Amino acid sequence: MKQTIIYILLIVLLFISCNQKKEIVQKALAFTETTDSAGNTITVNKKVADTAKLEIINFKKGDFSLYETNAYIQMYINDSLVDTIDEDSYSMMSWHNTSSDTTLVVHPEFGFGASASLLLRFVDGSAKVMLLAAAHDPRPMFKLYLKDSFTSHIEVPAKRYRLQLSEIPDTTTTQIIYGYIDMESEDYYRKTTAEEKAEYQLAKEIKYRTSLKFYFRSQYHRSANQQ
Repeated sequence: MKQTIIYILLIVLLFISCNQKKEIVQKALAFTETTDSAGNTITVNKKVADTAKLEIINFKKGDFSLYETNAYIQMYINDSLVDTIDEDSYSMMSWHNTSSDTTLVVHPEFGFGASASLLLRFVDGSAKVMLLAAAHDPRPMFKLYLKDSFTSHIEVPAKRYRLQLSEIPDTTTTQIIYGYIDMESEDYYRKTTAEEKAEYQLAKEIKYRTSLKFYFRSQYHRSANQQ
């Protein structure tokens, strides 16, 4: 009987410990500002929404946030700047969901036959800032490292970033999040087209790098596997 009581007490203590750990993780996501060893910062401040609302225009209500915003986007190929988008009314689509972990996706679409997006993942009390490079169809077009095989989409780590959010995304379906991103991706690779090979005598892959600066608005969107 005594052993049984001790066993129950141990289980209760373990349960309390797990709950405390979960609470600590939740509190960690409610940060006001964090800075990593490389100087990258994430700031959570409701006042960000006030500025973002001034920058966002022509918002259209729907399943996703559809709007135009001030955007500055640069694309590099083989370390040379090849394109700059500098627009006061750049069209974007964004959303966030909680299909497996709390994920905020901001989707500024550009490029031919492919797109790039800001991808934010909030997992285990930490935030990951990435660039999502994806083909518009299942064609294998991208890879993160030269040794990798081509795939239809990749998640590229940020080389540097400064992220501001009005709040952290959660499971609240009515939640609206505003933010600002200033980031540059690490290098990644795209498959060379036949035309590019012929015209520029390029190798089978092109080294890419992308930088992003813009304000955004995100709303909850139920993913396909949540229907």
